Amino acid sequence: MSNNVAVTLRDIPRIGSLLDKAVTAGANSIYGVGFGHNDPSALLDSARTVAVADARRKADIYATGAGARIGRLMILTGEPSRTAPIVRYFPRAFAADAAAPPTPIEAGADKLTVTVLARFELTQ
Repeated sequence: MSNNVAVTLRDIPRIGSLLDKAVTAGANSIYGVGFGHNDPSALLDSARTVAVADARRKADIYATGAGARIGRLMILTGEPSRTAPIVRYFPRAFAADAAAPPTPIEAGADKLTVTVLARFELTQ
């Protein structure tokens, strides 16, 4: 028999204390802490614009090196690659010591990635 609970807490300094309370209440397995964005849509939209501009810049470099120029955009495909939240595992033996400091939790970094495939017409 098992009972799994997922909790969303947006106050990072309180996470360690919450984990300690869960253990004190009888939790015997904690599978990790994940950090992520509530709504990454605006960040991904910005990254999409940057990705297309970067594709055009790189295409121009290749074309110039080949003695040509890029023309119109022929094909553009892309969507963000799936990124999972950063999960850190905190293996430790829990003791029922009320004086022990709370479990330390440190915020990490989250990386959102967008990949595009752009094909341009080459002109002389």
